[in-house]
Amino acid sequence: MILVGEVDEFQTQFRMVQQKLSEAEAALNAARQDRSSKDQLATDGQKKCQELSGELRKVESERDEHKQQASQLQQRMNVTMQQVAMLQTELQDKQSQLTSTQVRLKQVRQIILKLKYFSISNIFYDCNENETYYLFASWEDL
Repeated sequence: MILVGEVDEFQTQFRMVQQKLSEAEAALNAARQDRSSKDQLATDGQKKCQELSGELRKVESERDEHKQQASQLQQRMNVTMQQVAMLQTELQDKQSQLTSTQVRLKQVRQIILKLKYFSISNIFYDCNENETYYLFASWEDL
């Protein structure tokens, strides 16, 4: 037979087992919640990683496009610089031609001035021949 003392002891042990079971269930629930939180964090992390990977591909694509544009602009700039160099050479040639033309124009003006002031006495008209004669020794006299 079971004695009252034994029943009390069994009841005490039963309560202790129930309390340990409750504590174990609480710990299990906490562990499940912790795992659920970690699983959610892992899922969120994977999503964020995928988003960042997509953004990285987009940025890399834009970078490549900008590199290509920079290369094209560099080529255009090189061509433009060559054209500028050619135009500068042409401008120097034209300036040289202008200087030569200005010198010749000055010489022609001097000749015209000399002719303008050339003495009327050096010009005569031959009535018999109907010809006009200009008397000067050489062009240097002009």
